[in-house]
Amino acid sequence: SVVLPVGPYVASKTLYATASVEYSSCAASRGNLVFSWSLAEAGGRRAVVLTGSSNELPIPQGTMVGGKAYALSLSVGRDGVFSTAGASLTASASPLVALIAGGSSRVAAPDTPDLSVDASLSYDPDFCPPPDPMSASAACSDPGMAFSWQCATTDGSPCRNKGDSSLVLLPSSAAISVDVSAIAVPPGQEGLLLTVTASKGGHAAARSVSVAVIAGGDP
Repeated sequence: SVVLPVGPYVASKTLYATASVEYSSCAASRGNLVFSWSLAEAGGRRAVVLTGSSNELPIPQGTMVGGKAYALSLSVGRDGVFSTAGASLTASASPLVALIAGGSSRVAAPDTPDLSVDASLSYDPDFCPPPDPMSASAACSDPGMAFSWQCATTDGSPCRNKGDSSLVLLPSSAAISVDVSAIAVPPGQEGLLLTVTASKGGHAAARSVSVAVIAGGDP
């Protein structure tokens, strides 16, 4: 039989399938067995995406696509006598990862006109590998990823502009510039909380950065 760990089976994580073999009571000998694995897309052309020939089949991350169904087949035996087993599985889409460059805290002076905040390293593990901070090459770009930003004061209230007290609206892009000098920070509040939500295909992930607004602060 085919033994699989308990799901869900996330496409961006390696999965291991194991063959469980029971010999017939009338088997003359119990020599070395021959294993033949096949992982194919379910339905349609049933395109084979992976094969193997040992008692365990590693299914590396990225082999399956989130949302697709697969058929796993196993043939095991020796000396022309083989038994077959199989299993069905569906790959789950991996959770999105939201990242903000520079960490979870920043400092800015009250008169800062252009605090830069960048979430462009956010990624979908099923589309892009994790960003490598030591790499000189450009990070993977995912055109399907959308971004939205919210600003709140430290008590959780939405940020408001000085003067007309209107709500602060931030651009819907990965990297934004925030005019801290235009935001009203109520007395007793220590700063701002900027939160990005990265979304794609019905999935979303959020990450926040706290901004301490301090006289003489350097963003």
